[in-house]
Amino acid sequence: MGCLLAVRAKTRTSYKTGVTRVQSLWDLPRAKLIYILRGHSQTVPSVALTGDKKTLVSGSWDGSIKVWGLA
Repeated sequence: MGCLLAVRAKTRTSYKTGVTRVQSLWDLPRAKLIYILRGHSQTVPSVALTGDKKTLVSGSWDGSIKVWGLA
């Protein structure tokens, strides 16, 4: 189970995270998984998308912060 935390309006993609250690990027109109972001060892309760929509930052209960470059 996860929760939706960020949406890219122009491309209609979403970033899902929550009670897992994995975030996922989805193509909403096609209901298609684009890719999975792995790297945290504990739950990832938060993500933030930069203003230019090219970078996603995620924070985990393990104390780590990951910076993800998005295509």
